[in-house]
Amino acid sequence: MSELNYHSKCPFCNSDELDRLKKLKLTKDKFASCLSIENLDEKHNEWFKCRQCDLRFSSINMSRTTQVKLYKNYRTLYNSSSSPKEYFEKLDSLPETKSENAAKINLLVESLRKFDTNIASFNNILDCGCGAGNMLYKIGTLYPNLNCHGFEPTAEFARFASSILNNNVKNSYIEEYNSKIKFDLITLFHVFEHLLIPFDSLIKLIKLLSKSGYIYIVVPSIMDFELIDDYHERFMIQHTYYYSKKFMNNLVQKTKLKLLDTKENISIRGKSDTHFLFKIMD
Repeated sequence: MSELNYHSKCPFCNSDELDRLKKLKLTKDKFASCLSIENLDEKHNEWFKCRQCDLRFSSINMSRTTQVKLYKNYRTLYNSSSSPKEYFEKLDSLPETKSENAAKINLLVESLRKFDTNIASFNNILDCGCGAGNMLYKIGTLYPNLNCHGFEPTAEFARFASSILNNNVKNSYIEEYNSKIKFDLITLFHVFEHLLIPFDSLIKLIKLLSKSGYIYIVVPSIMDFELIDDYHERFMIQHTYYYSKKFMNNLVQKTKLKLLDTKENISIRGKSDTHFLFKIMD
């Protein structure tokens, strides 16, 4: 049985000045079923906003052991009807007008161009939590000069992604990932909201950047708290945080990163996302 611990203060700035945004029953959380939690009908997941740093966070303080257990079964619930190959082919076969991956790449390219940077000038890119490799494969097809690398915690998805990406994908969590390669661009497409300690993860990624490298992060928008149902899967146990522009500026204050661009977007599937572009500064 998994035991749950809870945050009593903001996990980033340690403030206890919090506003409760939601209180949700875990019995209505399909991903909580992955954890075999005792007395689940008595448990809740509360979402708070910190008045000091502007972080929105789940009250559940998930341990690494609990997270690993969750993700052993996560893909079964999130993508129960297909193998990694079938999942890849389904997304890859979509026309560009219906492809969320194509839309995200276009937004990334637009953000870089605002700062006179062409993605075609990069050498190495890294996609964190790359799934079946769809995003990397599409980027590599559009920009064949790029060396595309990734890592993915779900073993069977990592194996498939590696098989179509020149064996450049590792089966790893962000905490264990290491590389001697320096990357000109690191992307996290709907991954940063899953991280247990995002500040530590960001510091690790900075060390993997080239001298003028970029980090591009796409996460659910804080507008979700006003626009979608309480029991939407975006508020379920697999998500730990929501990020605003104000918080992201707070997050990078003690790093060599600068937040260059923030963009709100409604995805092809009608979901609200926020896109953040960072660059390492001398």
